[in-house]
Amino acid sequence: MEHEEIVKRNLELMNDFMQVAFKDVSLLERIPRGAQVVILPDDDPELRAINEGMAARMVQRGEQVVVIRMERPAKPRIEMELLSA
Repeated sequence: MEHEEIVKRNLELMNDFMQVAFKDVSLLERIPRGAQVVILPDDDPELRAINEGMAARMVQRGEQVVVIRMERPAKPRIEMELLSA
């Protein structure tokens, strides 16, 4: 997948997440300050694999990563997990 397509799809995922998060602010409160956020789309296996690799590399570098598993398109279902090195 081309870099531009990865960025486009991730921006769409972040937009969907933020729409839900603004309705349920507790989701945002669960993200530690300074943590990196990586969304794993349940309905896009190719992007999910790319984002899993990105999250793993961030953890290896010692970064704190919040992984958000999200289902699209109708009503996103969100599950969050904090990963730390």
